[in-house]
Amino acid sequence: VGGVDVYSNYSFRSSHLNSQGKHFYIKKGMNHFDGGEALAYSRERYAYSAGDRQRVKNQQQVLEAIIKKISTNKSILLKYDELLSSFSSLYRTDIPNSVIKDYIKMQIDDMSSWTIKTQSLDGSGTYSRTYTAPDHEQYVMIPYESTIKSARSRINSVMNGK
Repeated sequence: VGGVDVYSNYSFRSSHLNSQGKHFYIKKGMNHFDGGEALAYSRERYAYSAGDRQRVKNQQQVLEAIIKKISTNKSILLKYDELLSSFSSLYRTDIPNSVIKDYIKMQIDDMSSWTIKTQSLDGSGTYSRTYTAPDHEQYVMIPYESTIKSARSRINSVMNGK
């Protein structure tokens, strides 16, 4: 999509490599990232005292920047088949492709702005074996039931058009 603009609250040298295979510097303020830099920024956790929690915020920022860029640019939207194909290995959904295409066509027709809402869970950290790493323990967060209920309620509100 030609890169995305993301605001960073912190300056740091990325511990992950960009698409040229190099570490790079993220400045506090607005940054323009190519795909490799956006991925590295999304993966970063070592530069922050909040670690994984900040990484999730960065991932949300990058997703929002991608959505903003795509949803406001008809020339990108008109290539939706190519976009969906290039993203296909990056997500899993039970929404039929025809419905996704209908939403894209609706966006092309009216170019309305989007309001993106985020929701995060809170919990306590522990080490445990996981589905994706069954042979050794990984740091995981066990979410508090109260935050699960709050997220479920908010999701249901959005799904019901509220």
